[in-house]
Amino acid sequence: MDRLLDIKSFSYDFDEKSTKSVQQHADTMMGLRQEALNRPLQSGATFHIHLNRHDAADQPPRARPLPSFAHASASRTLVLETLLQPGLKHGSEVWIARVASPTCGASDPSQPSDRVVLKFIQPSMLTFPTVDDVIDSHEWKDAYFPPKYVASREDAIYHLLQPAQGAGAPYYFGVHQVTMPNAARAHARHGVHPRPLSECVEDTAETQRRRR
Repeated sequence: MDRLLDIKSFSYDFDEKSTKSVQQHADTMMGLRQEALNRPLQSGATFHIHLNRHDAADQPPRARPLPSFAHASASRTLVLETLLQPGLKHGSEVWIARVASPTCGASDPSQPSDRVVLKFIQPSMLTFPTVDDVIDSHEWKDAYFPPKYVASREDAIYHLLQPAQGAGAPYYFGVHQVTMPNAARAHARHGVHPRPLSECVEDTAETQRRRR
């Protein structure tokens, strides 16, 4: 577990000793970021992800009931519904998504279904170094975290919280690579909050009001 949290075990997507490589990486990230802003995620977008089952025997005392889809491992269609957090300022984008029933498909929101919270970690939305950063000093390393490290660290933390999932922590269903509308790859983390999603939405709205 400690190895997953050690940033030194994650390589960069560029050669820090080559200004050409750093510049190419920065140009690529800037291009993908602009594409992501031009073609953002929208309500109704779908992602097909394999969700693993949760063992009810592992639930902590007074845990919320497992969502219906968590009783068996299967490929599910997740339909985005409500944006909770935009990506550019926060480095990740958070949505409420509906887990579509395998029998009714993704196009029938009237059918009963569970909701999950999806967090998208898109590399181009994270901080990345420029040539000037690399040439001037090594301080850029304090602000740059490889995307795989960001996703793996959260994955490791949620595994540490396994005994509390469903009570003090969300039910967690792992990290998957997905393709965004701009064709870029991103890491999607999904879980079910231990409280009703209506409360989560209210908390998020209140937090946003306080920041203004």
